[in-house]
Amino acid sequence: MFFVVISRVKDKVLLFMRLVLVVCILFILVAQLYGMFKTGGFVRSWFDDEQPVKDSVPVEEHLLQ
Repeated sequence: MFFVVISRVKDKVLLFMRLVLVVCILFILVAQLYGMFKTGGFVRSWFDDEQPVKDSVPVEEHLLQ
């Protein structure tokens, strides 16, 4: 009977750990998707079929001479 109780407790603990792992993985995926949609680059390139445009770097005149 002692082994049956330990086996049932072990099964419950392993099930709980699996559920925690799945919730953590889903949380990470949602956080990554939120970050991609918040930046907007993913949405522009997905719907408009164009690459996101980066800001140009200003060049000062004394560097050209």
